[in-house]
Amino acid sequence: RDRIRRRSARVEVTADDVWQAELTAYALEASAGEHPWSTWISQWKRDDPWQKLVDESTWMQEADGSIDVAVSDFSKMAPDVPGYKTGAAIGMRLQELDEYLEKYENSKVPTSASMYSTLISRAIGLSDCVTAILPMHDMINHSSNPNLGFTFFEDDESFKMIALEDISKDQELFLSYKDVNDSEGEWDEDKAAWLLVQWGIPSSPVEASSTSSSVALKILRDEVITQSRT
Repeated sequence: RDRIRRRSARVEVTADDVWQAELTAYALEASAGEHPWSTWISQWKRDDPWQKLVDESTWMQEADGSIDVAVSDFSKMAPDVPGYKTGAAIGMRLQELDEYLEKYENSKVPTSASMYSTLISRAIGLSDCVTAILPMHDMINHSSNPNLGFTFFEDDESFKMIALEDISKDQELFLSYKDVNDSEGEWDEDKAAWLLVQWGIPSSPVEASSTSSSVALKILRDEVITQSRT
């Protein structure tokens, strides 16, 4: 139980943490008006144990066992991921959520636990200092064997999506949100737990076979970067 309990001590929020609140407020205001992205934002949905925990607000009362239920439900989705590691990932996410709500409780910044939770599962870290939600990227599902690669160029803040193989008409496109293998190509339980809680995507040791895709992504990314600078 201690492994999944959130820390109660206040943690100072750094500048790197502000983007979550800013994007959440932007999304709330856009979805409430006639913003060009309002329809897209209204389609943001998550249907997994994490979002259920947040939307039902049961995470605020730890004594009711709702966190344990979420861990159990996640374990059914991904039985190979140790429950205590899933619980630790949930605890980290809930701590971030607690800090967000506490920091902006009495401010004029629009807040929503549900939107915050949904949004950060759709945001991608483009570099060490750039985080964004990209409509094109957001509409593409995850696969451990993707047929698309994604490269971000920090110098001009542009990006490219590159086909990793021949893609036929009407074939679904896939990106890899997160590689669940370690540097040796073995399935990493910590990465798998984060993939599960962050995006609601289960994985298993058989995904270690996707190492070839990871290598292909790196080689192609390096080639694109080299070509763009010549």
